[in-house]
Amino acid sequence: MSLLVTASLLAAGLYLLAAALLARRLIGGPTGRGCAVLTAAGGVVCHAATLGAIVTIGGGLGLGLYNAASLTAWLMALILIVSARRHAVTDLGLAVFPIAALAILADALLTNTHAPAHPLAGRIEIHVVLAMLAHAVLGLAAAQAVLVAVQDHHLRHHRPGGFIRRLPALQVMETIQFGLLRVGFALLTIGLITGAIFVDDLFAQHLVHKTVLSIAAWLVFGTLLWGHHRYGWRGRTATHGILAGFAVLAVGFFGSKIVLELILQY
Repeated sequence: MSLLVTASLLAAGLYLLAAALLARRLIGGPTGRGCAVLTAAGGVVCHAATLGAIVTIGGGLGLGLYNAASLTAWLMALILIVSARRHAVTDLGLAVFPIAALAILADALLTNTHAPAHPLAGRIEIHVVLAMLAHAVLGLAAAQAVLVAVQDHHLRHHRPGGFIRRLPALQVMETIQFGLLRVGFALLTIGLITGAIFVDDLFAQHLVHKTVLSIAAWLVFGTLLWGHHRYGWRGRTATHGILAGFAVLAVGFFGSKIVLELILQY
């Protein structure tokens, strides 16, 4: 077994263990949050080692489908751990850590089959890194929106027991949700601007659909933030808006990669 696969398996195992520790805490077990964060941090370190071996290709940044998914999941896990002092954010590891485990295994086992043919280099890397950061933060906002929706549903139906009682107040959860959305929106804005400056030919690089869908997602997120500031939009409106915007963004980036790399073999 290669060192790359071994490191990937170790990272995936640590991620899953961290998620299990968080799940145990939410269903009434010992707190275990600090232990879960430390375990996930070990997964992030191992994950970073595999990314250094897989994503860097020919002196540039190679982002095929599995590379991009793995990098995005790693960024989400890293941001989560860095923000671990915010307890409500840490609970998102229930969704993020298993996703990161799946992404790193797919990257290690399948990248050789579908290796990216066009590694990126130069100024375009700045745009790509910003775009990946935006995807990661907005992915966390989407996960937080789902958690807020579940919490809101239980409270509306007068079922505040179970793991719901271990979560912070709904208002705190929504504040974190919109905080993530604002940061993600800012990164997406900068990413779109740098893309307009650094990308030379959208048609030649098959980026038109990605750009159009990214702008559509930007409009959805921007409208939601404006509505929240102007009219106090929250609750189901916020949840639906965040999930819709992230779905459009994900289809634009990952959906196009699936078509180009796995179906058209480009």
